[in-house]
Amino acid sequence: MISIVGGWMKGRIKILLVIGMLVISTFVVVVSSVYGKPVRQTGGEPKPAKKVVLDTDGDGIPNNVDPDDDNDGWTDADERLYGTDPLNPANYPLDTDGDHIPNIVDTDDDNDGYNDTVDAFPLDPKEWLDTDGDGIGNNADTDDDNDGYSDNVDAFPLDPKEWLDTDGDGVGNNADTDDDNDSWTDADEILYGTDPLNPADYPSDTGGNVIPDIIIPDIVDYDYDNDGYNDDVDAFPLDPTEWLDTDGDGVGNNADTDDDNDSWTDADEILYGTDPLNPADYPLMIRGNLGNVWEPTGENLVIAFNSLQENGELWIPSGTFTVTNNLCISKDGVKIHGAGDGTVIVFSNGARLLSSRYPTPTNDSKRWSMGPDNIQLDNFKFTGDGQLEMVLGNNTLVQNVKAENIYCMKPGAFRFILPTKVAEVSGLTVVGCSCYRVWWHGFSVNCALAGTYMIENVLFEDCASRYAGFEYEGRGPRGNGNWSVGFDFAENYYDAVMTIKDVIVRNCVAEYNWESGFHMEYTPTKINVLIENCVANYNGQKRNYLNTTGQTAYCAGFLSDDYSGVTIKDCVANYNTKHGYHLATCTTLVNCVGTGNWLGLCNKGC
Repeated sequence: MISIVGGWMKGRIKILLVIGMLVISTFVVVVSSVYGKPVRQTGGEPKPAKKVVLDTDGDGIPNNVDPDDDNDGWTDADERLYGTDPLNPANYPLDTDGDHIPNIVDTDDDNDGYNDTVDAFPLDPKEWLDTDGDGIGNNADTDDDNDGYSDNVDAFPLDPKEWLDTDGDGVGNNADTDDDNDSWTDADEILYGTDPLNPADYPSDTGGNVIPDIIIPDIVDYDYDNDGYNDDVDAFPLDPTEWLDTDGDGVGNNADTDDDNDSWTDADEILYGTDPLNPADYPLMIRGNLGNVWEPTGENLVIAFNSLQENGELWIPSGTFTVTNNLCISKDGVKIHGAGDGTVIVFSNGARLLSSRYPTPTNDSKRWSMGPDNIQLDNFKFTGDGQLEMVLGNNTLVQNVKAENIYCMKPGAFRFILPTKVAEVSGLTVVGCSCYRVWWHGFSVNCALAGTYMIENVLFEDCASRYAGFEYEGRGPRGNGNWSVGFDFAENYYDAVMTIKDVIVRNCVAEYNWESGFHMEYTPTKINVLIENCVANYNGQKRNYLNTTGQTAYCAGFLSDDYSGVTIKDCVANYNTKHGYHLATCTTLVNCVGTGNWLGLCNKGC
């Protein structure tokens, strides 16, 4: 087979004659035509001319069948359509974004999503806006509107007329007439000397008359709130709806339903003909929270107690109420309020104030089985041959209650009993209470029957017990062999297993009591008990009256026969007939003092 390798040209062409892959010889021919016309051939006979095919891009595909002669990625037809040279690879349609749509017909040359007609940079895919026309696109421009404020601090980065919006209302400060949105225009604030950019600084207009106080100063404007009461007599000079506060509780009389704070509503006082503005003038009636009212007698007081339902409340006026039957509380949430020392309950015939789920049975085990929760007693005095006996539930409060001249054959003028059917009770608060000349203990927190008991979260504060164990009316002491102490917190009763936990006794006084002032025996478990800033003077009167040295351990100011859990701190014990402090080894004594105690200040390890 013979092939001609090479190209053609007018004139002479060097030809290689190849048989297979072996070069045989070279010779020169003079080409007079390349389109099939005869040529003269040196060294041989004339033969018909071979046809030579054009392949511009040298890709082995002749131009006459190659759709892209110059191999520039654009078809010859497209190049002719768009006016470029199909045989010149350097001449092809411009296509900035490479989407094969020439710019000449592409509506978005840089393919950035903005048509060229609105694109400030139609050939830059990173830019399309130039708000300030400075030739720098907004994406690269740090101040798009060229107002001198960088976009990162400009509240309106595309508005050359605005850059601040102090109150954030969407209106720039230049257009906003009240930049800080304090309801005063910037012009008025500048006029009256306040800061138009600070919402907390604006002209004072106490009277709300749209005339700043600076225009009508204090010396001239005697009624700031314009309620008709001059400021010097107006309890609320800045409140046009109030001017009087009779009881000084911070609530104006117009809003206050009890103007004189005597626990009677103004409406009730008007109904019963008393003065709603005079705390000393109120209806002397027993009143319940349901609107029920009783004449102030002892019999009616018993009826009023018996009427109490859950969360019931009674107000007892000043007066003396002699009762021969128990005052019973059996429901949760009951509150009893007296009027202070003027409210006196005289117990007769063994009556008492009894708080129990089952107050009526004479059987002690039933009565002591369970107590109501959330009971509150406050502001009254009791006397006679009864007592306050409370079978404890959770969260009991006794406040400002006094016991005087009590002759009762039960232990404790204030007797708090742990219930037999509840394993644990929490929350006993006794504040501002006192005992004077009571037949047995002053205050007692104890169980009453055999069993296992626990009470926690106990607070006694600002309480006093004086002459516990003495009969009233000067008839002398109870006699020998009966235990009577001021504060009895943990007694060894009936082989019971008892625990007291998280107890605070603070600012309390025990003086002239028959035996100990503050008393905790050895058997009950004490956990985290603190007696702080208390006074125990002249306790142990039993020894003086009986002229005996027997049982003198129970005649101390502070007695703690236990082996854990009690701290006595910042206390005073003077002139007690045993030690000032008669303590177990593990009781902690901190900064305590005393003098004149018969057996000395302290004995630890008894």
